[in-house]
Amino acid sequence: MPSPDSSMALFFRSPQRLEALSDGVFAIAITLLVLEIKAPQVGEHASPAALWRGLGQLWPSYLAYVLAFLPS
Repeated sequence: MPSPDSSMALFFRSPQRLEALSDGVFAIAITLLVLEIKAPQVGEHASPAALWRGLGQLWPSYLAYVLAFLPS
């Protein structure tokens, strides 16, 4: 039976497995960031202009989301 250290080394030996792990981590991070972006409260009978103003007020959330996943 292999030791725990050798089994972890075997797990990370394959580049595909490490890539799959990092893809999963990024998917979770993207999901958590998107859940923080809420729809603006504009009322039931608001105009489209009010919706655009509300979305414009949320620009820091959108900017943070985009910047978090730009390649460095």
